[in-house]
This record gives sequence, structure tokens and C-alpha cells, in this order.
Amino acid sequence: MVIVCYQNKQKHPNAKNLEYDPQDRRGKCQTTNSNGQTISKLPDIANTIANAISFNSSTKNYSPIFQQHKTQAEQYSVSFIPDNTESYNHPIQLEECKDAINSSKDSSPGPDNIHYRLLRHLPLSSLKLLLSIFNHHWTTDTFPNS
Repeated sequence: MVIVCYQNKQKHPNAKNLEYDPQDRRGKCQTTNSNGQTISKLPDIANTIANAISFNSSTKNYSPIFQQHKTQAEQYSVSFIPDNTESYNHPIQLEECKDAINSSKDSSPGPDNIHYRLLRHLPLSSLKLLLSIFNHHWTTDTFPNS
């Protein structure tokens, strides 16, 4: 699949038949679908790309050896139910919280308008309270609405 994008009015410096307008940022694209039709509407181009990716990654393109291996491997059931004893499911420890805050860069605050500088200067009692709120939501699989 070849997708040609161009902009109108001037000759593109690197292509003989390609024209563009440096002021026109919209540009135009066209490609040819699997039926040999030229398409230029962006939704149609997106669908053509999606269809090509889908076709290229479909099972129809697997080698017979891989298809045999896949069939055998899929006969075994796999349990994805965690037992919640994984280390990443444990409550966050105070030192981990301090390390995360101290290693953070002074970036722009998020929607809550809380700067990392403020978090770095929290008294220990406030940091422990914040950590208990984090851990409550972490261990109960809940997330506050706002």
C-alpha cells in the first residue's frame, strides 16, 4: 500500500509531480485500496490502512508450522486470576512514597493544582494521612469521583 500526501500550488522540492502550499497545513492524501480504487477521503484512507493491518496480522498469514504450534498451545487453559500476593499489590510503604515524591521533577501541577514542591514539604503526619488515603483506594480497588 502506498499513501501519497501532498499539498497544492507549488512544486515540492523533493518530488517531480508533487505540489504543495506551505501555508496550507491541511494537505491532501490519496491511496489505492485492495480493489485498485483510488481513495482520497481521510476516513476511507484510515479504513484502508486498518483493513491492511488486519489482513497482514490475520491467521491466514501464519505459516503451517506456527498454526500447528498455536493450536497446541491454545489447548491448555491459563488462569489469569491473581491471588493478590504479588509485590505490586501490597500497600505503598512510607519510604516508597517519600522516594516517589522526592524523585519527581517540578513539573506543572495536574487538575488538582498540587505542586510537587508542596508535597515535598508536607509534615510527616500529613504525608502519613495522604499515604493512608492512597492505600485505602489501592487496597479496596476504588477510585474517588473527583
